[in-house]
Amino acid sequence: MNLENKKWKVFLISDEFKISNSKPYHKTSLKEIKGKNGISYVTRTNLNNGVESIVEDNDYKKNQPNSIAFGAENATFFYQPNEYITGNKMYNLTHKKINKYSGLFLQTILNQSIAGCGFGYGKGLTGSRVERRQVSLPINELGEPDFDFMESYMKEIIENKSKIYNEYLLKRIERIKNFKIVEHINEKKWKEFKILDIFNHTKGDQNQMSSLLVGNIPLVSAKNGNN
Repeated sequence: MNLENKKWKVFLISDEFKISNSKPYHKTSLKEIKGKNGISYVTRTNLNNGVESIVEDNDYKKNQPNSIAFGAENATFFYQPNEYITGNKMYNLTHKKINKYSGLFLQTILNQSIAGCGFGYGKGLTGSRVERRQVSLPINELGEPDFDFMESYMKEIIENKSKIYNEYLLKRIERIKNFKIVEHINEKKWKEFKILDIFNHTKGDQNQMSSLLVGNIPLVSAKNGNN
């Protein structure tokens, strides 16, 4: 599938998507947990798909799954596959046809649409500012955003990536077929040795750096960095 061969059209974001303020929760009132039984706590961070932590599920006002979260200062769009709660100054963008694949496509397009626009601290990417922005999207025969194309395009990319990763893993597995489990280092017996009883010792020839030309032979010296 080729993006260049697809027809595109500019849309006002608020005409195609519902933009909502997310109810804020302060992390001091939440209980962080380990495991899969919690709920994502999404904040104004550019890391880990916007998820700061996993917290104990409770009677929160949750944001719907298959939506795109964004925050004022981090100014980054993140597709969220599951229900989630957020910190302060967080918003979300929803549409009935957003799913895992079209959501990832839209996330990328939306982030590209604001690149270089100066959003961040001092100029937050608020819901009202997103409502007034335009975004270019691929369209179908009716001139509407082509969510089917977005989904198929992302599926193709993910399938191709999975094929590459699987081929790599098969090669790695082939290399470790003769792998042998050894005892833990703390369970191993140790003994002291004189270094010169085990290793050969040679004094290197000294070369003045000023007399050498740059080439492809490593010059090892009494230096702490770069091996």
